Amino acid sequence: MFTFLSHDFQETYTNRDGEAYTCGIGLKLMEHSWLSAGGNSMMNAVCNLLLNKPSIVAWIGDYSKYDEDNHLEGVKRIEESAYRKAYKDAWKEKNRINPMDHLELWSFDYQKYPYLINNTKQLYVDFRRCLKENDYNDGWVVHPLSLLTATSNGKGGGDYNSNSRTDNELVGTWAFDELTICTLRGNYKELIVKFKEE
Repeated sequence: MFTFLSHDFQETYTNRDGEAYTCGIGLKLMEHSWLSAGGNSMMNAVCNLLLNKPSIVAWIGDYSKYDEDNHLEGVKRIEESAYRKAYKDAWKEKNRINPMDHLELWSFDYQKYPYLINNTKQLYVDFRRCLKENDYNDGWVVHPLSLLTATSNGKGGGDYNSNSRTDNELVGTWAFDELTICTLRGNYKELIVKFKEE
């Protein structure tokens, strides 16, 4: 299963009764890549899609180009025609999900399902550690999933930017890897992420 995620989506949706509804998250990478004890609706929905369902994941940004960034690595990992189809499908309007039709995906229990697993690299990230150690002293942290799988960070406003070279170098390193979220981490090694903008 391929999960190529375009974050070039509309922030405002219309309810069935015609009333406008805003999800409270923005289009740019750092406008929706945050996590609290309750997460946020977009990131929670993606986590639910990966819950016990291994998928190849890439977070396609609005400046992302097929022939650069991490995409060439993706072509190496999966058959090129399948890659091109998945990449194009991520941008099609018909494949966009109206979040109002899937309210059941808006919440996610990061304590119950604490492990973001990378089967390709045999690594995991512990959401609980992120929440505990990366806090901005207000209950909010940067969500590791979107940054680790981002395909085009550093090209525009709203991207992740840290004074830490180590953190910047981690962005995108999991793009096109097979990921899942679950309760068990197996014998994999923990990747400790400290994503934090200065």
